[in-house]
Amino acid sequence: MFLTVRNFRAKNGNFMIQFNARTGIQGWIDAYSMRIKNRGLANSIVHHTIQLFLPLLKAYALLTNQSSFTFCEKKYTYAFSRYGATWSTERAVEVPIFLDVLNKALAEKKTILEIGNVMEHYMPAKHTGLWAVVDKYEVAPDIINQDIAEFSRDTKYNFILSVSTMEHVGFDEEDKDNNKIIKAIDNIVQNLLTPDGIFIFSVPFGFNPTMDEIVFGRKIKLSDVCFMKRYKMLDWKQVDEYEVKNSQYGNIYYGSADAVAIAVINSKEKIKELL
Repeated sequence: MFLTVRNFRAKNGNFMIQFNARTGIQGWIDAYSMRIKNRGLANSIVHHTIQLFLPLLKAYALLTNQSSFTFCEKKYTYAFSRYGATWSTERAVEVPIFLDVLNKALAEKKTILEIGNVMEHYMPAKHTGLWAVVDKYEVAPDIINQDIAEFSRDTKYNFILSVSTMEHVGFDEEDKDNNKIIKAIDNIVQNLLTPDGIFIFSVPFGFNPTMDEIVFGRKIKLSDVCFMKRYKMLDWKQVDEYEVKNSQYGNIYYGSADAVAIAVINSKEKIKELL
C-alpha cells in the first residue's frame, strides 16, 4: 500500500491514515515510520505495546477502581477502544461525554452535524448515517470533504458537535492561518447553526497555541466551558481553569493531551444541564 503525504493527517497524538487503492504491507510500514518521525521511537513502541495488552489494562482498571471518572457531577466509564488507543489520550474522557450528549440529541431527533469524523468509530453500526459529518481529510462513505471555514448548507442544524478537531483548523495545513479558527467558528454559529441550536466541542491544550489563547482569552463567546486534567493514564479530574494553563501536549507514555476543555456556544443551559 502506498501512503501519500497528502493523505496523512496527525490527530491527537494518534494518526488517521487514508490510503489509496493499492493496499499492502508497505502502507503500514509508511504509517508507522510517520508516527516515529512525529512522536519519536520510544512513544511509538510504548503506544503499540500497550495496544497488545488492552484486555489486561481494562481488567486492571476495574480491579483497582480506576475505570471511571466524574464530569459535571456525573459518573462515566473511561473509553477503552483499540481505535485511537482511547485510554492513552483525551479520548478516554471525551468519547463517553460526547456519546452522552450525542445520544440525547439523537433521542430528541435533532438535526445533527459533526465536525471531524470521530463519533461513528465509537457508536453501534445502526447509528451510522443518522447525522451529517464534515471532515476535510478523512475519505469514507457519507463524509463531506470540505473545509469547515467555508462549508455551507441550505439545511441548518440545531446540534453541532466537534471532538478535538477545531485545534487543527488553520494549523495542520500546508498554508497555516492563525485566524482561521475564528473564521470557522463564526461560520458555524452564523451560517450552520439554528438560532436555538448549540455547538459543543472539545479541544486539547498545548497542541495549538492559538487555540489555547482563544479559549483562555475568551476570544470567542462561550456559553460555558469545563476543564479536565490528567494526573496519570487513567486518572482524569475536572478542575478549575487555572489548573490547566500552561499544559503541555505529549510525552513518552501518552503522546497526547494532559488537559482538555469542553465548551458550548449559543446555549442557554450549562454543560451540566446538557448531559
